[in-house]
This record gives sequence, C-alpha cells and structure tokens, in this order.
Amino acid sequence: MNSTSAATDVSTAADGDQPGNIMQVSVEGYSLLPLMPRLFNVRIAADTDPLVIQGVYSADLIEPASVTDRPCIGRRLRSMAMRGKSFRGAACIEFAFITMALVPLLLGTGAAGINMILTLQTIQLAGCRHMYARGLDFSQAGNKTVLANVGKTLGLSTTKDTGSAVVILSALTYVDDATCVAGGCGGCAGPREQ
Repeated sequence: MNSTSAATDVSTAADGDQPGNIMQVSVEGYSLLPLMPRLFNVRIAADTDPLVIQGVYSADLIEPASVTDRPCIGRRLRSMAMRGKSFRGAACIEFAFITMALVPLLLGTGAAGINMILTLQTIQLAGCRHMYARGLDFSQAGNKTVLANVGKTLGLSTTKDTGSAVVILSALTYVDDATCVAGGCGGCAGPREQ
C-alpha cells in the first residue's frame, strides 16, 4: 500500500481480491446507444449515432468486506447481456423519464430568474423618472453618469454608440388659455396639452 516498488498485477492470482489491493476498473470501446434521437438544429437530421466510450479508468483500494461482497477478479464484461437479470436498464429508463420533466423545470426556473432580475433592474432604472420630474438636468455629464451607473447591467452607457439600452425621458406641459394667447396662438378653444 505505501510501497515505493512497482505495482504487481494480481488479477490472475486467487487472492487478488483481498483487502489492501488496488482494484482498477476500465471501460474500453463500449458503445452507448442514445435513449432518444438528439436534435441540435431543425435543419440537421436527428443524431442517432451511439456514443463510443474509448477509455475510462478508475481505481480504488479494496476495503475489508465479507467474502460474498468482494469484487470479481480479471473478468471482462463484453456486453450488458452478461450482467444479472436484475440489471436490465430499468434505472436508465426511469432516469430518462424523470429527466424529461426535471430539465425543462430547471431551465424554466433559470429563465424566470433571469427575467426577474432584468425586471427589477428595469424598475430601478425607471425610478430615475422622479429625479427628472423634480427638475434634474440629465444633459449634464455628472447626472448622466448617475443614470448610467444605475442602468449599467442593462447595457446603458454614457459613451455614444457603446451601450445597448436607451432611456427616453419626456414631459407633459399643461397649456391654459392665457399661456396659449401669450405664446401667439390666438383664439384657443380651451385647455390643451402639448
């Protein structure tokens, strides 16, 4: 176990499955058929090719166990048919059905979370309308910087042609008869907005 000498292959020895030995498991050249066709694009035909596992290796120390629980020595499983009758892929089918339900739920939760974050950021940016309504001049550089910092995650920028968001601020002005006449618009019929 803590030896500096080279490893000895005990896969052919009768006591090779004793505790303290290292067990290596490898899967080489195994063809894994897809449970359903894989669709990558509507313009490309469905992919039904098997996934060929070229080489997967794992190793671990054999722990003390009863004689019936010890690993087999030197056997190579060539196909799934060599396994016991209790292992016929039922777990894979159950996993596939559960995955068909859980993956869309997971993706939907992620999409809803991202949309919620963007909505909250937009509401925070829309709160700047109160500053504009109270007379803050957003044409000045300092005020633009404040607005750009609030909307930075939405793509708002103070530099021309670098951002992907736009803030449009507008104002409604009430025009009564006296203002209308003073503005040179004689004969106003009643109150107006412009």
